[in-house]
Amino acid sequence: MKDLVNIPPLKPKNLLQIANGLEDRDLKIRNIDEVIEAIEKNNAQNVTPLEWVSCLYNKTQWDHEHPTRAVETADLIWNEAIENQYLDYLLNQLLLHRLVLYYGDQQEGVLPFSLVERFPQFDNKLQIKKKVTVAIIKAIRSSKPKEDLCKLSLDYLKLPIELLKQEKLPDWISIAQECLDKAVSVFLNINPPNNEQVNWLLRCLNSMQIEIQIQAVNSILTEISVDKCTKFPELIDWLKENYKSRNLRYRLTEKAQRALSDWIGAVNYAEFEKLAILVLKGLPLEKWERNQLERRRVFWEKYSDSFKNIKILLPKQSINVIGDQLTHNFDVLQPDGSESSEVCIFDFGDWLVVEIFRGPVAETRLLHANQSNNIFNDPNLSIKKIRRLGGETHDHKYVWQYFCQQWLKTKGIYLNPGKVDETEPDEKQLRKRNRNSKLTQWKIDLKKAEDQASQ
Repeated sequence: MKDLVNIPPLKPKNLLQIANGLEDRDLKIRNIDEVIEAIEKNNAQNVTPLEWVSCLYNKTQWDHEHPTRAVETADLIWNEAIENQYLDYLLNQLLLHRLVLYYGDQQEGVLPFSLVERFPQFDNKLQIKKKVTVAIIKAIRSSKPKEDLCKLSLDYLKLPIELLKQEKLPDWISIAQECLDKAVSVFLNINPPNNEQVNWLLRCLNSMQIEIQIQAVNSILTEISVDKCTKFPELIDWLKENYKSRNLRYRLTEKAQRALSDWIGAVNYAEFEKLAILVLKGLPLEKWERNQLERRRVFWEKYSDSFKNIKILLPKQSINVIGDQLTHNFDVLQPDGSESSEVCIFDFGDWLVVEIFRGPVAETRLLHANQSNNIFNDPNLSIKKIRRLGGETHDHKYVWQYFCQQWLKTKGIYLNPGKVDETEPDEKQLRKRNRNSKLTQWKIDLKKAEDQASQ
């Protein structure tokens, strides 16, 4: 009996026709009065599946003719289905299955109203045997069925149709598909979400029709602040991959498009900042190197909205110390006899900025995207190989921040909105910078390094 094939809920007449045809073979199908009598005499397990189908099909009319007994008999059927171990198919395939159709697809004719009406009275008993199924039915019969089914799906980290399929319920009901448009609002109410919940949201996004997905992405980008988005690197990666197409990205609202750029920039800057902090804490640095790196970390934070991508290169010595603490993928910086240093490459669209963290030169190098030889996809970069690409360079000596900022402006690289320009040096500071022996030595070291790279 437990392996009985699911009976199509919308065509009971066909089953009755089959039953009528069997009468010629001396198989008698008892009517509803006889079935109810059998239940009352504790012989419910002897009622055949076809007799149960016939009983449920005819009970609406029977209730109309016996109004005082409608509730009583409904309770008898529910109780037997729950308590009688031989009647699992009655509970699962005839009652609960059809109850989901009744609420989930508003199919009022699939189950007599007396059985629908009495379902809540057996809540506690059903919870013991069918906890998840009961929760599903409660969700779809609530005043907010789409939202509540979505919440329940999140609780079990499954898509709504997966949850229904798990419970062997009709997963094709329209509400199981339609409730995905509530996934974002349900997710946004979690504080804070964990990685499994983020992955659940991504699976929902991947299952949505494209128009629903675009609306969902608009909500995500406009309702999660930039300072919180760095906690969801998987979500950022999904957005970068799925909305890298200009055609798709331009279907977002203007506000969402700006937010997406801000999100990507914030996450990329966060990786640079994390690397800088790890280097400062974990590696032996000269005092001047430490000061210089800290100032660069603060300087680039003002440009974080414009970071389209980041590439991190680590020498083997640094990988041994800090490599396992980075969440972003990194490449090995190939040894070539140059200074040992970490390297970050920032993508600003038309321009790439290369930051060499340590060493006597430790320059910022600016490359036009057209001259970069696709270094973002080169797994075998070294410092000399980068320097051979040429480009323009900038120092990190006295009051360098102002001059570097002006230099970037000439390339169309601007501060984040709301950030304040560096103060212009006064005459005394300018004279001090121009006479600075360290700046002079830096220029000498830079030329020497570039000459070595070109050999």
